[in-house]
Amino acid sequence: MKGILRGFVSILCLALFGCSVVSNSSESVSESSFSTSEPASDSVPSSIPKDEAGFPILPSSYLSHEDRAHSFGAKVDGVPLYAGMRLYLGDEEVPVYRVYVNTTYRWDPEAKVRTENGVASISISSGAKLTLQTTWVANGHYEILPSAKNIASTPDDNYRTLSFEINQPGDYTIGYRSERTLHLFVHDINEPKHDSSNSMYFGPGLHDRSNDNRLSSDSRINLSSNTKVYLAEGAIVRGIFVANNASNIEICGPGFIDGSVFDRNATTGTAKIPLEFNYCSSLKFSSFAMLDPAGWCFNLYFSTDIELNGVKIISSRSNGDGISLQSCQRVKVSNCFVRTYDDSIVVKNYPRWSDRNQEGTTDDIEVWGCLIWTDLAQCLEVGYETVGQKMENIHFHDITILHANHKAALSIHNANNANIKNVRFEDIRIEHLDVGQGDGSNLLIDFSVAHSSTWSDQHKVTGLGSVDGVVVNNITVLRGQKTPGISIRGSYETRSGYAHEVHKITNVALSNIVLRSERIGTNYAKFAVEYAENITVDGTAI
Repeated sequence: MKGILRGFVSILCLALFGCSVVSNSSESVSESSFSTSEPASDSVPSSIPKDEAGFPILPSSYLSHEDRAHSFGAKVDGVPLYAGMRLYLGDEEVPVYRVYVNTTYRWDPEAKVRTENGVASISISSGAKLTLQTTWVANGHYEILPSAKNIASTPDDNYRTLSFEINQPGDYTIGYRSERTLHLFVHDINEPKHDSSNSMYFGPGLHDRSNDNRLSSDSRINLSSNTKVYLAEGAIVRGIFVANNASNIEICGPGFIDGSVFDRNATTGTAKIPLEFNYCSSLKFSSFAMLDPAGWCFNLYFSTDIELNGVKIISSRSNGDGISLQSCQRVKVSNCFVRTYDDSIVVKNYPRWSDRNQEGTTDDIEVWGCLIWTDLAQCLEVGYETVGQKMENIHFHDITILHANHKAALSIHNANNANIKNVRFEDIRIEHLDVGQGDGSNLLIDFSVAHSSTWSDQHKVTGLGSVDGVVVNNITVLRGQKTPGISIRGSYETRSGYAHEVHKITNVALSNIVLRSERIGTNYAKFAVEYAENITVDGTAI
């Protein structure tokens, strides 16, 4: 009977408001279930008493004990919780920390307007039952992503709870209206552990310059070769990790790096990049979460043989790029969660700062298995800064983009002298394509070779290069924009001092691109192609 009633409510909501109720089936591919209906109510039946924090008081028998192996860090004093949510693993409360996101969809050097969200981390073996309680009533309007995980859930608006089971490690978001989201990071409890005998060990609790002498007066931790850093479950480090001309460094573990206490202002140049590695080799990063960086998160510069696996990132401040690879070779990025207020994963060429005549080289970059949520700029990006002729063999595949809110989901912007070759975007699933918000652009794909007044001359003035050999295959957009643009544009050089010639994009093969169940063809209305040759859709030339 309850199932019949819920089905009737869903149909009634659809008829009246043009929305869908997202509950037990997260695979629904309807129009955005967040943007078109009324916001979740904060009301609750008066018969249910609430505690002083605004949560309905749960009966003693409401939560059942979880016997399967699991763990999570205890609440850390001095680290703010998110006031709107409580998370229970079985009958144990898991700390839900406050983390800021930025949904203004406009770049602001000070990032003055940010929104509180929640973040939590747990470890499991074969699964766990979870209950999320909120200070608002969901009214059936929530979404657990990625939808491919098919997480079944049961809402109870009387007690403002949502019950669900996670059966495997991974990263999940539980999203409500009004930008209320829990970012849930689920680790494998059997991941290798480390201690102080074989690593620089940060145990549970808060570590900052006031209580940990490994952090310098400016909160810096300088790493030398052959160093392993372990962030234990429940550890929160308020510091930055830096290495120069070093090799064989590893940072791992399920703990947090917290940049929220550091200032960031792009107008004044104030910043504190939490992970900065220059001229390094043999680097490994895994499992930890980076929250609220004061600028870029990962700055990997002129480095080689890098692995990032299972890293989590949430940024909300100006130039909050997630993973920035600059003049790097042999890089593997896998199974990462990246939510950013700027480019999520970006590949660039920079010159050497000590000698700008030594230009960058990019080769053998592979990104796969990641979850991407981009609140500003691009999701998967090559460029704009492309100083150095060689940028080759860049492969993005088997990726889920949870939300693309601003600019193109897939982009190549060659604004300098690189000859960009063999770039592949394959098997990419986009849950919500809501590009064009704020000052963004309504583009699914944006490939260009053109001088940029903003980016081209920042690090070295160069001529223009080319883009040759791009594959875009098996791209599925589930919800969002009906007709996003696909822009493939070379340019004609007009600057004085450079040969006035065409810089082309050539040999781009688009295939099996599906927008909300419709496969695009050569007659797609939103193609923009200029100074380009051999551009095909499913083997047919445009």
